[in-house]
Amino acid sequence: MTNCNIIPVYIEVYSHYIVYTLVLKYEKTIGIHMQKFIGDSRGVSVVVGAIMLTLIVVTAATSYAIFVSDQQKKIQTVETLKLQQDLENITILALEDMMYSPNSGELENNISFAITNMNSEETVITSMNINNNYIRHFNITRPDGWRENYTMPFNGSGKRPIIHPREQIRLTINISNGDVVIFKNITTNDAIILHIFTSLTNDFTKTFIPPTAIIQIVTESQWNSTSHNYETYLILDGSLSDHPGSGYIARWEWKITTNNSGTIEYDLNRTGRKIRAIFATPNLYHTITLTVTDNYGMIATDTVEYYY
Repeated sequence: MTNCNIIPVYIEVYSHYIVYTLVLKYEKTIGIHMQKFIGDSRGVSVVVGAIMLTLIVVTAATSYAIFVSDQQKKIQTVETLKLQQDLENITILALEDMMYSPNSGELENNISFAITNMNSEETVITSMNINNNYIRHFNITRPDGWRENYTMPFNGSGKRPIIHPREQIRLTINISNGDVVIFKNITTNDAIILHIFTSLTNDFTKTFIPPTAIIQIVTESQWNSTSHNYETYLILDGSLSDHPGSGYIARWEWKITTNNSGTIEYDLNRTGRKIRAIFATPNLYHTITLTVTDNYGMIATDTVEYYY
């Protein structure tokens, strides 16, 4: 073997020796440092502290994520409730069966309301009042004629009426038998205000405004061919009577009495927006009363003193 062939082999062997020596030295150094680290309590404390810090961060992040999720659920619940409140729609359509006492003029007996649920979800009624008088007892008539009676204590407990989607019901209250806790009597010329409170905290209100009765008096003198005399006629005109609400005046009724005796000279037997009447007893003060009734049954009166 020549010298040229020996030199490369020598170089390769020497290179392997150097690499092996460096690896042994590195492993020894790492081992010494690991032993020192394990034997040093400060190193263990650092590791434990890092682990605890990691656990704290993870716990805090988890708690925050749960908090955010709960807040999102609460916001979603509030938004859903608000949407349900906005969609709920109870319409009080009409007032029926109005009746007033002829003596006191106070509302008495039954009064009914036509009520419709315009929403696609059912509505639960929690309480009602009429002119700030608490409605304690009432009944509901369903479209099929089925009648349900309800009692609603002041604390809101008990069975609560439900109006089904797109359903129209008839709500009937008996004013005179204690169905309503009266704080102020409802009389002629008073508006009727119904409040319906629901489980979604909505307040559906309808105000029925009574008509306004206005008397105009005009006299006319006309020749009577039968008696061959001029006779004076009293023209009672109620044309200015008005209905400021959604209804209309359906009936005009007139009455004339003499002040000295109270004798009725012209009673309710004749009706009309504009009529003609003859005084039976002239040269006296007369009381003229006009009573107008609207399509809901609400009434209003106007009275004037007139000398003839």
